[in-house]
Amino acid sequence: NDIIVNYNMLPGDQDARSPSGLRIGVQELTRFGMREPEMGQVAELIAAAIHGKNVKAEVNGFRGKYVEMRFV
Repeated sequence: NDIIVNYNMLPGDQDARSPSGLRIGVQELTRFGMREPEMGQVAELIAAAIHGKNVKAEVNGFRGKYVEMRFV
């Protein structure tokens, strides 16, 4: 679905090889101009993907609106 996340340990996790959390690179999204309203859209896309919906085209269309880096 072209949503990039990585596993991260959460409090209570016992083994670094089996973390239970996901990290979303929100700072990268803000560098390209996304703000609070867009984070809600990102959350909706992630939720849909978790529930089995193929959101790849929606993700790429949404991300395509934010191509200019605003903060270096």
